[in-house]
Parts: sequence; C-alpha cells; structure tokens
Amino acid sequence: MRFRRFFAYGCLTLVTVSFCWVLALLSLPPGLAHVPPQETLTDASLESSLKSVSPLEITAKKAYQEGQLTTAIALWKNLVAIYQKAERPLEAGRIYSYLALAYQQLGQGGLAQDAIAQALVLVENHTQAQNSDQTIWAEVLNNAGTLQLAQGNAQAALASWKEASQRSTADQTLRLRSQINQGKALMALGLYPAACQHLLKTLDVPESNCQTLSIEELNQSLLALSSQSNSVLSQGWLSLAIALRNLGQWGGAQRILETLWTEASTTAEKGAIAFQLGQLFQSNQEPLIALTWYEKVGQGSPLLTVQTQLAQLTLWRSLNREKEAQQLLPVLSQNLKALPLGHEQIYAQINWYSQLIDWKQQQPNHPELPTWKEIAQSLAQLQQQARAIADQRGEIYSIGTLGQIYEQTQQWQIAQSLTKDALIQSQALNAPELTYLWQWQLARIEEQQGKRELALNSYLGAVETVKSITQDLAGNPEFRLTFQKNIDRLYRQLISLLLTPNAQNTVSQTDLQLARNQIESLQIEELNNFFRAVCLTKKTEMIENIDPDAAIIYPLILPNRLALILSLPQQPLQIFNTAITAPTLEKAIAQFRQTIVIRSRRDFYGPAKELYNALIRPLEATLKAQKQLKTLVFVPDGSLRNIPLAALYNGQQFLLEQYRIAVTPGLQLLNPTAIKWANLHTLFAGITEDNDRPGFAPLAYVNQELEAVQSQVEISPLLNQAFTPEALKQKLTYEASGIVHLATHGRFSSQLQETFVDTWTQPLNINDLAALLKVSNPTGETGLELLVLSACETAVGDQRAALGLAGMAVRSGAKSTMATLWSINDETTAQFMARFYQQLATQNVSKAEALRQAQLALLQNRWYKHPFYWAAYILVGDWL
Repeated sequence: MRFRRFFAYGCLTLVTVSFCWVLALLSLPPGLAHVPPQETLTDASLESSLKSVSPLEITAKKAYQEGQLTTAIALWKNLVAIYQKAERPLEAGRIYSYLALAYQQLGQGGLAQDAIAQALVLVENHTQAQNSDQTIWAEVLNNAGTLQLAQGNAQAALASWKEASQRSTADQTLRLRSQINQGKALMALGLYPAACQHLLKTLDVPESNCQTLSIEELNQSLLALSSQSNSVLSQGWLSLAIALRNLGQWGGAQRILETLWTEASTTAEKGAIAFQLGQLFQSNQEPLIALTWYEKVGQGSPLLTVQTQLAQLTLWRSLNREKEAQQLLPVLSQNLKALPLGHEQIYAQINWYSQLIDWKQQQPNHPELPTWKEIAQSLAQLQQQARAIADQRGEIYSIGTLGQIYEQTQQWQIAQSLTKDALIQSQALNAPELTYLWQWQLARIEEQQGKRELALNSYLGAVETVKSITQDLAGNPEFRLTFQKNIDRLYRQLISLLLTPNAQNTVSQTDLQLARNQIESLQIEELNNFFRAVCLTKKTEMIENIDPDAAIIYPLILPNRLALILSLPQQPLQIFNTAITAPTLEKAIAQFRQTIVIRSRRDFYGPAKELYNALIRPLEATLKAQKQLKTLVFVPDGSLRNIPLAALYNGQQFLLEQYRIAVTPGLQLLNPTAIKWANLHTLFAGITEDNDRPGFAPLAYVNQELEAVQSQVEISPLLNQAFTPEALKQKLTYEASGIVHLATHGRFSSQLQETFVDTWTQPLNINDLAALLKVSNPTGETGLELLVLSACETAVGDQRAALGLAGMAVRSGAKSTMATLWSINDETTAQFMARFYQQLATQNVSKAEALRQAQLALLQNRWYKHPFYWAAYILVGDWL
C-alpha cells in the first residue's frame, strides 16, 4: 500500500521502527483504543448528530487554535464516533488527523502516531476503493506533514506535503497551503536557496530569483496580497520573508514584513510579524531596533512569547545589559515550564540551556544562575520529554548537551560516555549538523585526558563533517553565527593541538603541514561563511615554491600565544611562538589601527613596535639568513587583516623598508604567475562631483589621480554621471582592459551587504561587481590582472571588517587587488598612483615591488613620512 511507503518516513523518529510496519499491516491499529467515542450513538440519534457536525468542527478547530486542546480533543472524538457510525470513513480519517495534531501538542506522541496512522488507513483505503475525490486525502497528508515537522522530521514532512499538493487539485487553497508548507520544510532542512525559489514560484513572483530579486518586483506582487486579504497567502509571504532574511536579502525581507504588518488585522498576526522583524534586525546586527520590534510582539501564543524572550535575552547579553538579562531569567524559566510539550518547546528549552551554559562559562559564580547539577537534572528530564514525542533530534541534543555539563565539571568518563551516545545516534540519523558538535566535544574531552591521537582524529572528523554541511547551511544565519562562535574555535583548537610541542619540544613536519592546511581551510570556510554560500574552493596544490624570493607567514591568534608558521622556498616548515594573550594582542591591534589614521599623532609607534615584536621579531634571524628574500606574504588571521603590516616598526625602520609586503586570504585560493604586462590598458572610473544621493560626497582629488594614471598608461575613463553599472558593463564587454581602477567611495565590512563600491547611480556589492567584471572574462581562462580600489575604507570598529576586502579580492576574479584600508582622499594619492603605474609600465617589476616603490617615495618625502599617507595601500592576492 502507498501508506506503508509514506509512513515509513515518519517512523525514522521512533525508537522501534518495526512498530510502524505493524500499524501499516493492520486495518485497525492499536491507537484506536486510545480515542474512544464519548457516547454510544443509536440509529435514532445519528441523524440529529450528523446535522450538528459542521458547527462542531468549527468549534473544535477554534478551541485548538486558542490552545484549548482538551476541549478540542473531546469534540473531535465525538465527531469520529459520529462519522464512523454513519459509515463515512473519509470524514473520520480527516478528524483523526486533527486529533493527531492535538495529541502532539499535549506531548502524547504515541497517541499522535496512532491517530495519524488510523487517519491514513481510513482515507487511503476508501479513496482507492471508491476512486473518489482526493481532497480529504490531501488534507490528511497536510496534517501528517505538520505532525512530522513538529516531531523534527522535516524530510518526511516535505514528502507528505509534496504528495498533498499533488492530490489537492480540486481545492486550490489546500494546494497553496501544501506548497507553502513545502517551503517551510526546506527551510527546516537548511535548504534556504531552494526554499526561497520554491516560494517565489508558489507566490507567482514573475521572472525573478532570490539572488537578484528587486524591491520593484516585490512591490508589484505585493499589490495582489493587499487586494486579496488571504490568510494562507499571507503565511506564504511571511515564509518568503524568512527565507530571504536567511539568505541575507534583508531589503526584500523587510519590504515584505512591513507590508504584512500594515495589512495584518489581528493582534496575533501582528505579533508574529513583529517577531520576524525583530529577527531581521537582529540578523542585521541592529540590536536596538530588534528589541523595539520584540516589544511589539505583545501577548501572543505561549511559544511565541518564549521565543521572543529568548531572543531578547541573547540581545541583552550581547549588549552587556546584565540587569535586563537577569530580569528575564525567572520569567523565562516559568514560561518555558508552561509550554505544551512539542518539538518547538524542546528546541526552546535547548536554546535556553545553551544560553545558561554559555553564561555560566563566562560567570561561573553568578548567584542568579542555576547550578551545574540543576541544569543537568533539567536536561535529563528534557531527554525524556523528547523521547516521549519521538523527537530524536531533541533527544540527541539533550544527551550531547548533558555531556557538555559533565565536561564543564571535569567528570571525564561520564562526559565521554554521553557524548559518544549522542554521536552514535546523530550519525545513525544522518544528521551532520549534530554530528560535528559531538565529534568536537569528544575531541576536547579526549584532549583533556591526554589522549592526543584520539583527540586529533575526533577533531579532524569534526572538521570534515563541517565541510560536508557548509554547502547546504551556508545561507542559514544561525549557521553563520555558529561559525563565528563555534566552528572558528573548532579549527583553532585543532590547530593548537597540532602545534603543541611533543616531549622532545618539537613539532613534526607532518603536524606542521596539517596545521598549515587547516589554516588554509579555515580561511576558505570563513570567506564562504561571509558570502553565505560555498563559492570558493581550494586548489589541490600549494604554490609557495613558485617565488624563490618570498617567505609565507601564517600568524594564528590562539588564546595564550601567537603561533607563527613560516614557509620558505624549498625548506621544511618552521614554527615560532610569541607569548602574548589574545586580549593583549587585540588591544595592540586596535590601538595601532586607531592611532595610525590620525596624521597629527605619533603614538602609533608604541603599538607598531609591539606588533613587530609579536609578528616579526621571532622570525627575524631566520629571515635575515635568507639573503635572496625580498617579499613577505602574510596569510593574516582575524583582526590582523585590518592593519597595515608594512607599517610595523622595529625601533629604527618600518617593515616596508626591509621587504615587499603582500597579503592573501590563502595561497590555495590563488594561482600566481609572473606578471607579463601585455595589456596595461586601464579602465578608470571615478566620481568628482556632488550627487543628490544621501551620504554621497565628491572626491576632490580624483581628477589629479586620473591625470597621474593617464600620464603613465592608456586609459578609458568613466567619470561622474557616466559612471553607471550599465556603462561599466559596456566598457568591460567591448574594451580589453588589464586593469580596472575605481576611484570612488567604498567600504569593507564583515557584513556582505555593507561591503560595496559606489557608482553614480547606486552602490555595487561584491556579487554585483564580480558579475560585471566577469563580462570581460566570460570563459574564466584569463583573468583581470589588477583591480584598484582607491578611496575605500574598512568599517570603523568592526574587527572582522577586512573580511570584506578579502572577499572583494577573491570574488572579483582579479589576480590582484590593490585597496586602501582607510580613505585618504588627498593629493598624495595622485603622487602615489603616478609612481605605482610608472613602475608597472617602465620598470618590469612585480606588483608588490611597484607598490613598495610608490610607498617608499611618499615615506621619503618629509611631508608625507607619516604612515597615514602611505600605509593604507595594501596588495591582496597575486604579488608577482
């Protein structure tokens, strides 16, 4: 029977899979005994009862929607009895499916499974036998999908909703609901791009895709929503907004949510939309606006109230608002206890205990937080609740998190046993997003017990599992936050273990090579996470030996030291360590970045020397021994990307005066080749005039910059009103240019949507610019030699801002990118550019050497000796 195939999906979450097959084979499943009629109906009373079924159904559904589950169950039981007595199995099956939802809400997972099994048997058998309308079958399947999603089985829910959609041709509203639900299932699986495209098609948004969706396209389609006042359609648009938010398309998501807010007619609808607007601004790192929307959620459903309070707790803690966060503790604890048992309740509790654990790790003696023992007892209870509703993921989370408690209390054997249990179950469920957590946790536990080889294998397993899920979950904001909070730490702990000296106080070449490879992988994963998509893959071969004059330096910030891996041509890797804590290093980096951009100050020397001592001093003797060495290529880590490494100071000289300096987000992202300037033709685009756009200011010295470049190479200019995306595309299409030079405002940020370069009409984000630059290289065989981004700057106060610069460099397709860490907008730019292009055009030097000579020319000018003038320029990518 088809029923067997269908229900086998749902059985994946049951402890005993064979139980489902027993149900499938019986015409009268055991669950029937659990849902008896409230009264025995006589033939005389049947006719009267049938007349009352319609108002009874309305009353039962209303009671269910208002959370009066016991009342709804009693009414539905009566309806089942009536329909069965009247020999109307389709209607009886439909009511059984609603009973299943109510039982699930009450935490009675066994009764829910029995009821949905009976519903499917009745409906499928009768529909096939009578060859009748399949609408009720579709309705039961739709409810089955809701039950499966509530149990955490999104894959089964997706299958149910797909079948429901196919069988609901006679009921367009039911068909629409089933299609919208498919989008929810895809999002539950982390497949946000697929969910978004599916919802766009379902909602008839014309000729669009989620990556290029414009506000104008949305506005046109949203007019239909305003005119129809359709609650099912509104749910579809709400789901689309959630999908767009998860893909970083915040403008489109905000437009939809604001329209839904305006059109919402009930307090409950407004509360649900306000919560999603809070989520939107929280994702966009605008916590104060998010909190304002959370306050508008009001008295919604108990679950929505708890979800809102959990989000508020996260934000108060992120803002270091201890008082507000502490006030939420007793309220949240009480509200969580009042929630009806279900999948969402289980995950709300997991969120709650995760926050408590994180809080206790930071403040172990906080008087208002529960003890480790109390949290452990609650998690053990949560495990039983998850098992009661057949929520296997919830149960695995509970077991694994309980293992984390024992890890915190250093009860290693119990921690290891629980963690292995969670790991085995997550692997059996084929849930890699859970598996990596327990592999990582097991690695930490094994490392603490001195089991290095076991720990190393567990760490490596966790990293490989993370790589396997990046493709599907890169767009998920929760995964992005998890990356910053967890996965980054996973890589660093693995690399730290690899770089820990053995009993002979050495690190083997095998471990050094593996550590270097993991640093490269971390760089790639971090950029993929920045792009919210897997768009970068590493090359299969390292290329550090292509330049015999270059040393590659990998600095890695670890909690108690700065590890430095040095790669010299044709030599084994070497490891050096600087005894400096991460907070001390971060403080020096911040001071250096803050002081060097103020040309009237000289207090940058202190942090410049401190950073030289940390980054270069340990390597100094080794570097000086390499007489041929001329170039230092850094693969910088973390906030080291935000500083001009050329301006590090040894007390007498800047690092620039000793070596060429280049940076790269990873050697495995590049394919450097010695420069062969067959084409120095430069497409020069810039802005010198004022514009009506807010926040737009002319760049006074762009004309001088243009003249300086033009004096050295042939150019094709696009200035002011002529500098539009369309004009840029035309130039790139029909004119072969080896260099693209953009003298315009721009910003590099850790946020993809805030990393852009300006044109006269609109800003271009990384993806927009990459798409335009690809026009000049459609086959990908020959890339742009050099992209120059003049007058750009890194976002102030953003420790990860230079991710945007690295992202721009690798996504643009250019072999090299020269950019500025801060906007100079000064006549010195013209002098710098004249010297830089003159070196490229006439001296037959590498890009790194051309940059160095241009910087030295300013440094040697007594008016421009301050690093403000020359240190902002950095070369990212191919330095040859």
